[in-house]
Amino acid sequence: MTINIKRHANTNFYRIEYNGFTFFAYQPWWDQRVIHGFANRSLDVSNGNFLESAGIRDCLHLHQQIHSDIVIDINTHSSYSAQPADGWFINDWRNIKGIFGIKTADCVPVLIKAGSAMANLHAGWQGVVNGILDSGWKLVQSSSCSRDEVEVLLGPSAQGCCYEIGQDLVDTFQNKFATLINQEQNEHSVLSRVGNKTHIDLKMLIKAWFISLGILPSKIHDLRHCTICDLSYFSYRREHNLSGRQLTFISNLEPLEIITRTKF
Repeated sequence: MTINIKRHANTNFYRIEYNGFTFFAYQPWWDQRVIHGFANRSLDVSNGNFLESAGIRDCLHLHQQIHSDIVIDINTHSSYSAQPADGWFINDWRNIKGIFGIKTADCVPVLIKAGSAMANLHAGWQGVVNGILDSGWKLVQSSSCSRDEVEVLLGPSAQGCCYEIGQDLVDTFQNKFATLINQEQNEHSVLSRVGNKTHIDLKMLIKAWFISLGILPSKIHDLRHCTICDLSYFSYRREHNLSGRQLTFISNLEPLEIITRTKF
């Protein structure tokens, strides 16, 4: 087993190469033994043979993702995998048994940690419109944490530089999130014009949503990788039906614990 951990560029994320695949983890969480990660295309969760060779197929729990507002509470479910849903929640990350993942190929993977509680959300434009952030936040609040304890990670996704949308989606977002969009337009652009086309920065909207709840901007951490223009990631926009899916996970498995004990 080969493990390579190093600081990623000038960020607070580690780049971790383990057992044939690469993922990124937020340094302060990882140093606290909170096992999580945003994988790149080196781990294709749509490829069963690869999962078998990586040794994680039997312990990996994935949803039948439907761009919904449904978040599965791991504490209250005895059967996890293949249920229609778009998020996971657990009230104590130390009690996780297995790997609980979401699949993305342009949508925003969102990890929330509030004390010992954690959520892992699949937040594409449809999920955001349908309320996946609200559902995840309600479960996080049920853990009786304070807002000062909340931290949010935003993983690789389609960014404003490349994420073109049509007028129908412009209208949808302006109707549903007018206040947040107008607030952000003062300094930045959730919606911007690139030539004669409109681009959306979905991460900026998600950040604004969390800030509106009272989460400090300094507690929202963005791995600024665009899945469309960074070829190390799968992108449905770029590859269409040929695109695989990368994994965002929370876990407490012993093999991954070995990594957290590695000195670096």
